Amino acid sequence: MDRPPTGPRSRRRREALVALASFTSVLATIGRPQTALAHRSRVALTRLAANDAAATWEFTTTLHLHDAAGALVKLTGDPGADPTSPTGSARLALELERSVKWTGPDGQALPLTLEGAELLGNDLAFYQSSPAPAIAGECSVEGRFLRSVFPDMAHTLQFELTVPPRSERLTSTRTRAVFAWSPPASA
Repeated sequence: MDRPPTGPRSRRRREALVALASFTSVLATIGRPQTALAHRSRVALTRLAANDAAATWEFTTTLHLHDAAGALVKLTGDPGADPTSPTGSARLALELERSVKWTGPDGQALPLTLEGAELLGNDLAFYQSSPAPAIAGECSVEGRFLRSVFPDMAHTLQFELTVPPRSERLTSTRTRAVFAWSPPASA
């Protein structure tokens, strides 16, 4: 039986293999929790645009599917809850409606209507609409979307109906934002 080589090159190779095996075992032990959280963004994004032809505001809110799944399990207590099912997306839409309030220039809450929900790649999108306010003035939004599930949840708002368009971010310490609205001039 031949004896394995014992020269300096062979010893370096063995040391490298032992180091690689040790590193791999450390990653397998420590790396798992980090990998499990890699896709969690804990951010919702709402885009608000005016549809002048229909005299409505259109709201599109997206939520990462991983966050949607985790939130739905915590909200329902059902480990098999599926955010892409009609029941699951309806439950999350109800949470969106319950926890985000939009107010017009007259100080009254805007009546939002859920238009639907769909899977967009790795995101779940919710579509809502409301009649656009007929008067100009300061509008506001107050939101705590999924904050009961994820205390560090952030909600980014993109106002495409302001001039110039702008973004705001709602967090646990900043739950309200205001923006100016001017309806389009009548033709």
